[in-house]
Amino acid sequence: MLEGEELVRMEGGGRALICRSEEIPITLGGAARHNVANALSAAALSDCLGSSLDDIRAGLTTMVQDENPGRCNLYDLNGVKVLIDFAHNPAAMGALFDMARAVPAKRRALCFGQAGDRTDELIQELARDAWAIGLDRIMVSELAAYHRGREYGDVFGIIKDELLRSGADESQIAHFETEMESFLSAIDWAEPGDLVIMLALGGAAPIQAKLREMGAE
Repeated sequence: MLEGEELVRMEGGGRALICRSEEIPITLGGAARHNVANALSAAALSDCLGSSLDDIRAGLTTMVQDENPGRCNLYDLNGVKVLIDFAHNPAAMGALFDMARAVPAKRRALCFGQAGDRTDELIQELARDAWAIGLDRIMVSELAAYHRGREYGDVFGIIKDELLRSGADESQIAHFETEMESFLSAIDWAEPGDLVIMLALGGAAPIQAKLREMGAE
């Protein structure tokens, strides 16, 4: 169970500390609450399978995000933090937005798109939830391969309209053809201390390769 920020095993009236949430790299210092929950689940299952607390602790505290590409990968590019995730459903996006809100930043930019087979209501909900984390800039990717029955610009129009209703200014919203174009625009805009959030629906690998090419750590 989780007590404050401590993962503990409770058994027979006894309490044994496994580790603190911020010691688990995939929680990004405890900001990724969904990965704290995942760590608890993994610890419980491992305990049921007979693993020792030392082995459970070692497993949780040594697994790093680079071993799980496209899932909550956080990079530093000359003082700009870049958060990449393949968030493709409302629950995953909600978890990512919660984490992005918890990462300290002077300003936040979001690069994202959405598949056309989502309902208008789901796309509108995504836009509202995104704006609620405190965005300063939004780059919407057209994602032509994901139109799925919609016409060009339909999804962007729904997102833009909902962002405007939520309080965004039109000057804060940009539209690009590809995720890479959205990402590079965000990097050009960002300054040290800012956070760029990249929802890589089409795949995180090209974005991660570009970051490595640019010298990100």
